[in-house]
Amino acid sequence: MSTEETPTRGLLVAVCGIDASGKTTQAARIAEHLRDSRPVHITRQPTDLYRGDDLVRSVESLDRRTPEAMRELALLAAFDLARHARTVICPRLDRGETVIADQYVFSTYTFFQACGLTEMDWLVQLNRFAPAPDVTLYLDVPAETAASRIVHREGSLRQKQDIDLRRLIDSRQTYLEQPWGRRTTYHVVDGARPIDEAARDVLSLVDSAAQDLEDRTRKGAPARSADIAAPCSPAKEASATEPSPKDPFSSEPPPTPEQGTSVLV
Repeated sequence: MSTEETPTRGLLVAVCGIDASGKTTQAARIAEHLRDSRPVHITRQPTDLYRGDDLVRSVESLDRRTPEAMRELALLAAFDLARHARTVICPRLDRGETVIADQYVFSTYTFFQACGLTEMDWLVQLNRFAPAPDVTLYLDVPAETAASRIVHREGSLRQKQDIDLRRLIDSRQTYLEQPWGRRTTYHVVDGARPIDEAARDVLSLVDSAAQDLEDRTRKGAPARSADIAAPCSPAKEASATEPSPKDPFSSEPPPTPEQGTSVLV
């Protein structure tokens, strides 16, 4: 089968975890590991557009974050991810680049659950068109360890008693429980170990995902799993019969994800 018939898609890697779990460090290690063999782009979710948006800041500045306010923020976050996918992630994947996301949609789910927004089905439905990662690496670190790292990283600017330990504990539990649905491409990596030890497992999982993507492309299978959404661009032969995109605000439930999670310690 020719290259034109089976276009080579890029690899989408999501690196997630609570604050100070080592996400940025491991994302950089992945980029360094892959850069000699393929174009690599590191990005971050949410984007600076979201972080600097006046509407986002107005909600975040509220003294009391009500469920109503959190729903507004979730809509803005979903818009930011959709725009990010359209303008950055999908175009680069379609050119065959590897995209490494420092935080991704699972981080969004975790954040809003920690803020008291427990409507996970709605959050998943809202973000249903986010490109599915070929591999998601959740760096698991105990909340106390993360708090100590934050103090060490920020020095006198932060005191341990000022850190919201409960939020870190709840966020870690959400990442482990995966209330959005377990996925075979979601891997728990012990991030409390030395950086090099964690990196060995991280790079091994990335290499495995890259090989799987290459094998699937060679066989003409879909280039990305449907754990979250379809690939950015449909195959040419399917375009004539592919149904129109569904309304993201529809009440129809999303597809049931695959089960299974691997844990590396």
